Amino acid sequence: MKYFDKIIKELLKEAKDMELGQILQEARERCGIFQYRVADYLGISADRLKRLETGRFSDELSKIEIDNICNFYEFPRDFIIKKSKENYKKNCKSKARRYFSHETMQCVQKKQRK
Repeated sequence: MKYFDKIIKELLKEAKDMELGQILQEARERCGIFQYRVADYLGISADRLKRLETGRFSDELSKIEIDNICNFYEFPRDFIIKKSKENYKKNCKSKARRYFSHETMQCVQKKQRK
């Protein structure tokens, strides 16, 4: 999307400390494109894009999703892969924390009953 070059370049300068979802949402909003149109171009559902933009996805992006995102916004491929992996690791840690804290609570409750 050559006419969005300046917008995307400015965003990439700011994006170092941003999460992948924030970057995708910022890019879409700054370019003035509706979510359903971007989802259609990327070949994913609007719900999937919404989860990507809000950071509520626990799987890594597929190669096709990465390619489509990079082609649409003209993001560097390595940048998107790195941000995708960071998001995946963060969500995995969060899931593990929830799982273990739930298990810990069950153990504490059992000890209290005895």
